[in-house]
Amino acid sequence: MARIVPVLDLDRLDQGESERRTFLVDLRTAARDVG
Repeated sequence: MARIVPVLDLDRLDQGESERRTFLVDLRTAARDVG
């Protein structure tokens, strides 16, 4: 079964500390899911 690689919006890194934190959590989650 093919895995789908999530697309993360890198512009979120420049949208303030709260959005940056959320982006990093999403990035960690995606890394764990994809392996």
